[in-house]
Amino acid sequence: MSYFILNNKRERPHAEIYGRDNELEGIALYDYDDKQARHAFNRDFQEMKPGTFALVFGKDRTVRNIFKVTGTKKKFARDLKLEVFVIYGELHDSLPESVRYRDFVTLNQLSNPNLDDDNNFRRGMCVAHVY
Repeated sequence: MSYFILNNKRERPHAEIYGRDNELEGIALYDYDDKQARHAFNRDFQEMKPGTFALVFGKDRTVRNIFKVTGTKKKFARDLKLEVFVIYGELHDSLPESVRYRDFVTLNQLSNPNLDDDNNFRRGMCVAHVY
């Protein structure tokens, strides 16, 4: 199985910022802008489609909830004053307990060529498609 892991170390409260969408099910999980999407490390955003699974980590670098992506929609982020892509998803499952994202990758024998040797995100990475 493959997953997308999203880096929310700044802990932006996406669900609060964007609220519910009248076309996409679930809550706002993450947002990113054109500049972030163009960064070589973040090309995995292009692979994220409805039905794929995503986990989000914050400052503590742990993941627990697994979301099923319902879609991505371009919206205006008032706090950032720019257009962004907002990823929506519904809760699909939860791990028995929170685990560091790099340990999740290791324990499930997943990989991504952009992660370092210890399965850590590199500087500038917002997303990793691990499979």
